[in-house]
Amino acid sequence: MNLNKIPQIDLDLAKFVDLHILHGYISHSKITHVCNTVKKHGFRAVCLPARYLNIFQELYPALQFITVANFPFNYHPSDVVIREVEAITALIEDISQVEIEFPLPTDFRAYWKEFKALGTWVPLRGIIPFSRYTQLLPMLGMGDNPFKYVQLGTGFDLKGQPPYEAIKTKVKTLQSIGYKVKVCGNYEHYQKRELAEMGVILGLTGGLNSVKYKKIELSEEMYKIRERETIEEKTATKRREETF
Repeated sequence: MNLNKIPQIDLDLAKFVDLHILHGYISHSKITHVCNTVKKHGFRAVCLPARYLNIFQELYPALQFITVANFPFNYHPSDVVIREVEAITALIEDISQVEIEFPLPTDFRAYWKEFKALGTWVPLRGIIPFSRYTQLLPMLGMGDNPFKYVQLGTGFDLKGQPPYEAIKTKVKTLQSIGYKVKVCGNYEHYQKRELAEMGVILGLTGGLNSVKYKKIELSEEMYKIRERETIEEKTATKRREETF
């Protein structure tokens, strides 16, 4: 394990950071460890797939949770996105703890009233794909905002991560028209601090796998969990093979 390759984040920035744990095999022990870290160090929120929310809301009633509709980032039209958001809200027992993110459809202005209605009882965050920023910005500038934040997508629709200066310029533009902004991406240590000082929420993907803390035992513990789970998976697979 090369801890030097894990990007840094100072714990004094925790209140500006959402820890995301959305990809790959997600076990209860891994989510529990992330939730304990969020609780201990005061991270802003933890982002999980919707199917885990009821369990962990009950275990961690004081934490703020996020989930993502239309994941992993299929560009569906607004009517499909709205139905999925409604399905998620029906699934979640306590909606007061949850924010919902979704890739912003290019036809969202035609469904403005529907998004406004949803936004009155669940915080919504529209994710702006970097490659669609120019197309979506004029519609975002029309006012009457139904979203609590917008999130500037930085990598899932591109090969690699956009230049930091381009991200910072777009953040300032979005803030100038009244939006609070979240940015996901593994930028340099000083760049994360600069964004936080601008009032930006930072989304660190992969939960603890994307974070090197001042006390790196936390990251080491995550790797121990992963190794233990790998052994358990291999053992279970071998037993099934022996059974048949």
